Amino acid sequence: MWAGGADGGAWIQCKPVAKEPHLHYDCTVYFESGSVWVSGGFVVAERKSGKDEFPGGYWPPEIRSFNSFDGRTIYLSETRRLVPYGRE
Repeated sequence: MWAGGADGGAWIQCKPVAKEPHLHYDCTVYFESGSVWVSGGFVVAERKSGKDEFPGGYWPPEIRSFNSFDGRTIYLSETRRLVPYGRE
């Protein structure tokens, strides 16, 4: 799926992998040209009351849209994003 706007963005593909201890996805982010930008594990982070929470315990849903990618984080909505897991 495309994440971005008319001025640029990235192609993103994510598959659910695990529900414990966090909602975990394997994602590949591609440059507009189609070459791989980054690939690896990501977990869902939700912003609640000024803090990040990392939900788990229910099967990760398929992600239906992406807002953007900043080179490290995949933004899903205003409060929900995918952050790298197990790597810097």
